[in-house]
Amino acid sequence: MAEFCIDCWNKLNNTNHTVKDYYISKHLELCEGCAEYKRVIIMPKERIDYFIGISSFFNKNKKDR
Repeated sequence: MAEFCIDCWNKLNNTNHTVKDYYISKHLELCEGCAEYKRVIIMPKERIDYFIGISSFFNKNKKDR
């Protein structure tokens, strides 16, 4: 998977997201857009919220059986 800092991600996708919208790496990594060492995007927060919701739904249904 390509790793981009938030600035390069926004330029590539013509968006205006902030670091609050994504899980960002704790350590500096090489951004493939600007070739600088920066904190890069790991995944969108909405994606992990979706998986947590699905997981809790299935766990709840297991208890009902």
